[in-house]
Amino acid sequence: MSVLTLAGSPINWAKPPKSTTRVMWSRRDMYGRKVTGSLWTIALLDRTDALSVKKFGRHLVVIQPPFNTGVKASAGTHDYDACLDVYIPGVTWGTQEKFFRANGWGAYWRRPPLFGNHIHMFALPPREGKSIADDYRVFGFKVGKFVDGGWSLYGRKPYGAQIDAYYAHRDGLARNYRDTHWFPSSIESTIFDLRSYIRSKVPVVRTVRWYEHRHLNTWGDDGIEGSRTLDARRPFMLTALTSGKPEVITLNEVRPSQVAQWREGFTKAGYIVPLASAGNLVAVLKGTEVTYAKSVTMPSYAQGGGRKETVGRVRAKINGSWAQIVVTHFDFRRGAKFDAIRVQQGKYTIKLAASLARYRPMSNWKTRTSIGLTENSNTWVRDTAFKPAGFNPAVKSSLNAIYSGRAARSNKIISTRSNYPIIAVTYGKK
Repeated sequence: MSVLTLAGSPINWAKPPKSTTRVMWSRRDMYGRKVTGSLWTIALLDRTDALSVKKFGRHLVVIQPPFNTGVKASAGTHDYDACLDVYIPGVTWGTQEKFFRANGWGAYWRRPPLFGNHIHMFALPPREGKSIADDYRVFGFKVGKFVDGGWSLYGRKPYGAQIDAYYAHRDGLARNYRDTHWFPSSIESTIFDLRSYIRSKVPVVRTVRWYEHRHLNTWGDDGIEGSRTLDARRPFMLTALTSGKPEVITLNEVRPSQVAQWREGFTKAGYIVPLASAGNLVAVLKGTEVTYAKSVTMPSYAQGGGRKETVGRVRAKINGSWAQIVVTHFDFRRGAKFDAIRVQQGKYTIKLAASLARYRPMSNWKTRTSIGLTENSNTWVRDTAFKPAGFNPAVKSSLNAIYSGRAARSNKIISTRSNYPIIAVTYGKK
């Protein structure tokens, strides 16, 4: 559920309205009427509904919303803000009353013979340390005359106040009898924290450090870091990769026979290696804010000469937000004996795009996905396979690029050292 403007638009939680601004809940009451009230009231209602689902597995039902006039039995308590009649299907009335009282409402179980069964409740306003009944008026909320005794309507208290009765453990009816049901030991401690609610709605972003190894060729056809020198260089390279304590490391061009050696080295350094495929990929995760969930290796596709290229996906929770880390290697050089012809380029690009397309069933996948594309890839692949899918390069090199979805903001290279670019990728709460 959510809180909307009166026009039905989502609230901009980065610039929220005032607590007294009238807004609307995304659900209607049991009769199909709009449920409106101050931001304070409707945000509390929204939070309480979420807690009800979590605790009881049921949404609450609004019987009578605020700003509902003409109901004689309500005696004007619903004419303005803060006051509702509700119930939670399948939950005993006493349990409902206790639940609402524990979560910021002055709540009463109204029952026969005076009423039909329902929970009558009003959102408790902040306390300002003087009279309880005038707190609505102090903070700018207008409520029914019997909710606060008339303070917010008349500037004085000509009537009894249900909020006074609630704090005094009385029933808030005409004779104001003692209420022997459960009350919180500290009613003030249950008052809604609107600022915390708003913070929970604003995207929380965190930058994770991603090392994408630029050129790790272990196939023996490269004189810089070919298989002849890899064994000697591996300890140094592991130290270099992990010295910055990155949360994400991805390697490409690793022989299947050498994957186990890399896994062992990273495991000793305290990393998780969720993805290590025969298609030349290794993905590594570490960090207190990173929780690994699962990985999937998409079917490899053969390139010219029999080599296989793979798209691998790692699903992880980063700072409370689900994200996908997609690693792909595309050995694709203009002029190379296997890839010189544009027809072959088109064929392999189509296969790469088809592998990426398989992620689409995941809800809104582009907003939470980063793709590491490494080694021998040219700008033609970037422009024909990745950009049409909605990914923009953070690194413009033809040999190395990180493509990030919309939630990965503020990408920048914070350091470059030889073959070890450090990419800052920011993920946010959806």
